[in-house]
Amino acid sequence: MASAATEPSDILSFLRVLRQRGYSDVAVQYFRDHDKDPQVPADLREVWDVELAATLWVHAGQITNEEQAKGMRAEAQQHLDGFMKKNPNHPAIGDALAAWGNTSFDQGFLLIRAAQMQPDKAQREKLLLQARTALNEASMRYVVAIKTLKQQLDALGGGAAKPKEKAAEEDDDEPKPKAAPHAANQRDEVGARLLEIRYNSARANYWLAQTYSEEKDPARVAALKSAGEVFHQLYQECREQFYGSVAHYWEAKVLGDSGDPRGALDFCDEVMAVAPNNPSRQNVDHETLTLIVDTMILQMQMRVKMGEAKRAISEAVEWQKAFSVVQGYPAYQGVALELIKMQIADLKTLNGAAKKKQQRAIVEQLGKIARIPGAYQSEASALRRIQMTDSDGKPTLEPKNHDEALAVGDTAAQNQEWEDALKAFEKALELLPKDKLAAAVEKKEQMKIRDRIGTVHCRLIAPLIADGKFDEAAEKAEKVSKEYADTSAGGAAAAIALFAFQKLASDPKLDEAARSKAIDRLVDYANHIIKTWPGQPEADDARIGLGQVYALRGDNINAIKQYISVSPESPRYGMARLYAGRLAWRLYLAEKNKLEKAPKPANPEEEQARKDATKRTMAMRSKAQIWLGESLEAQRRAVNNADNPARANELKVQRAETELLLAEICLEGKEFDKALALYKPMLAAAQASKQSPPPPATIRTVAGTMKAYVGLGDLNKAADLGKDLAEMGGDQQQINMILVELVKYLARDLQAAEAQAVIAGAGTDAEAARVANTHVIDAKASLAQVLKPLSTREQFPLPVLIYVGETCGRAGMKDEARALYQRILAKASDDPKTAAAMTRIRAALVGLLREEKKYPEALQQVETLLNTHPNAMDLLIQKGRIYQDWAKVDPKQYPKAVGVWSDLRGRMSGLPKKPPEYFEVVYNASVCLVYDSEQTKNKEKANQAEKLLKVTLISEPRLSEPDMAEMQAKYKVLLKKAAALQGR
Repeated sequence: MASAATEPSDILSFLRVLRQRGYSDVAVQYFRDHDKDPQVPADLREVWDVELAATLWVHAGQITNEEQAKGMRAEAQQHLDGFMKKNPNHPAIGDALAAWGNTSFDQGFLLIRAAQMQPDKAQREKLLLQARTALNEASMRYVVAIKTLKQQLDALGGGAAKPKEKAAEEDDDEPKPKAAPHAANQRDEVGARLLEIRYNSARANYWLAQTYSEEKDPARVAALKSAGEVFHQLYQECREQFYGSVAHYWEAKVLGDSGDPRGALDFCDEVMAVAPNNPSRQNVDHETLTLIVDTMILQMQMRVKMGEAKRAISEAVEWQKAFSVVQGYPAYQGVALELIKMQIADLKTLNGAAKKKQQRAIVEQLGKIARIPGAYQSEASALRRIQMTDSDGKPTLEPKNHDEALAVGDTAAQNQEWEDALKAFEKALELLPKDKLAAAVEKKEQMKIRDRIGTVHCRLIAPLIADGKFDEAAEKAEKVSKEYADTSAGGAAAAIALFAFQKLASDPKLDEAARSKAIDRLVDYANHIIKTWPGQPEADDARIGLGQVYALRGDNINAIKQYISVSPESPRYGMARLYAGRLAWRLYLAEKNKLEKAPKPANPEEEQARKDATKRTMAMRSKAQIWLGESLEAQRRAVNNADNPARANELKVQRAETELLLAEICLEGKEFDKALALYKPMLAAAQASKQSPPPPATIRTVAGTMKAYVGLGDLNKAADLGKDLAEMGGDQQQINMILVELVKYLARDLQAAEAQAVIAGAGTDAEAARVANTHVIDAKASLAQVLKPLSTREQFPLPVLIYVGETCGRAGMKDEARALYQRILAKASDDPKTAAAMTRIRAALVGLLREEKKYPEALQQVETLLNTHPNAMDLLIQKGRIYQDWAKVDPKQYPKAVGVWSDLRGRMSGLPKKPPEYFEVVYNASVCLVYDSEQTKNKEKANQAEKLLKVTLISEPRLSEPDMAEMQAKYKVLLKKAAALQGR
């Protein structure tokens, strides 16, 4: 370490203290906030990764969200691995691994305690197995930490380790040496840390042995032996210090668990020799008292093992008398509790009135212990509940005071016997000794009991909700919420009542009058909640409920006002902003649709009104985007702070909805970069889930991402997504139509690429021509990638199916186009409405023969079809294309092609608005004239083509429209060729 010879910097020391004292969340936040801070002290920056790893690991052990904890542990391991790779022998590694070991040890210890209180054998064994895993992990961490610190101590000159001094008392039921301030001599500090880790490692092995139920299990025996050897070493090294006495106590425990109660008692006598003979109320040594209490308890247990239970009780009673001056201290309660456990064991030998009397005395004594905060409080409370109830949770003793009644009620509540729990809690309220309690204390106790009563009422109402009895549930919950409004149960009841009122107001079976009445009840009650619990989550739920009511009534402005009145500090803020943003977005779309359909303004006043309406509409869109953005930020924070995995998953679903909606708003506003940034994580999650068929949100996500890529001009990625959507979605009309929209974009790109290739081919830049032709090839490949799966699908309207077939032909997918056309014809009916479509398909099939250069066969088929449909434009166009393509290998066909195109031009020239086919006809006629001129050296034909092109360019304004840009470019290229053939 850079600062090896000095004390750690203030910040590094402070972060370690935070970690040790249970404020690891604050320490983690410091690391997050100062990762790039140049002001971080050098010694902290040097060990940044390993300190962050240790802090993350400790914090993971302090939170209840297992999914979040798992992520923290993974991140911690990543930081530690990186640090160890760069600094394999760094001394900081030992401290980090020790911190990790302590966290795993604490987890294992708590699991053992839980197992000891678990009556079910299967559940107990499950908990012990989990504890074993945690303690094994702790042991492995300690081994590496010990090795690292020994190396560090050797580097500093070796020498015996100094034991740590005692410090403030911890709330625990086993004696242990306490942490010391930073030693002036670094060698002593490292030695003290090493001593502590060795001690913790031995304790881990001792408790590891307790995870094996069979006393002679080899693993249990080995763990005890290992623990005993280390405790003995520590005792020998520190026998003159308090540390040695603690180690000696643990040696005694190991002997007792190893089947040597006599040896354990001998060690207990040696430990008890440090006990003061005259304890003073004014000067209590808490650590020494804890050690003495635990040694006394161990001594009692060993006496019982040796069949000397009476002597154990006698010695314990004498000890209590000697130490009566400290009987109010938490540690003292350990001996009292152990005595009670012996009395409980004696209950098996009693019956009738004697048993009842003894049981009553036990309950009263346990009540006294349970009132003193400390390590034995919870165990005493649990034992009292057990003594007052049977295995079914039914009372076996009539409660004599409110504490006992609470115990009975808590047991009934744990067993979900809500009626029994209610009776017990009401009895507890009745037994509250009003005359003996100060007013403040009495009020506090009343509140505690009333809160339990209100909570039980809520539990009794819950089944009504499950059974759909919303009217009854609303009435009862409303009553509880008002009667217990001053307790936390009041808020819970209010939430139930609000939910029930909402269900009633939205019941589709109600007639208009009943619905209106239900809505009025909901509004009244929501306002009551807002008034009763201002600033609380219940009030925010009511505001959201009111907003939904207003929206239901069409009063959207007041609905939004309710939603946005929820405070940013509220846990409901994200949801409220989501509702506000979603409603604003719907209003925007509705108003935009009205504006698009409205007739053009007839005068300046109408023009101004339209501008004002447009401004309001765009403002609503802006608000929707802002509110949804605020909602998203709040939801992201809420997911990170969720207190359990189920809640986190629920919030993630809500967050995904918000992200999707916000992305669609960005997409509608052509903010393609922003939209894509939102879509990408959702797309990755959707692709990873591999749900089939994909849910609606996945379809919206993929479709939106495709459109964003199209908007950014990245059609290759859009095509890749189209292929993915086709594979995951199956033959669904919704998915098929999304893919068809993509096909239209890709087809337009191909059209533009082909036009550019024509222009580039007419020039002198060979590289430009090569690039343009490559673009055509790529555009066809992207189009084919999406068309391939579409060509075999059925779920299309007929016009769309025809479009897919024609586009397959354009992309060079002749086999797919033919199969699709033949499939359509096989299913065709004689309905006159489909006759034109069938003719178009037959013309397309002829076109496939043309593309295969089967010109005579194609011409024969088109003539046959024209006999039946002489005016079918699709057939006439195919006839012209047949002659034109045939002319490329047989120039004698050019005049015939020109004849067909000229006839078609004449037929279309009278139309008020020329279709796109008209401009293709003019172009094809001109192409044929130009190439015929080139073959025959007849300049007049080139002149005819030039005139035809120029008059169309001048007289047809539609050629100037954006969608005709490619055709206009092709006209101009052909004009240059026609002029060149004429010598200009």
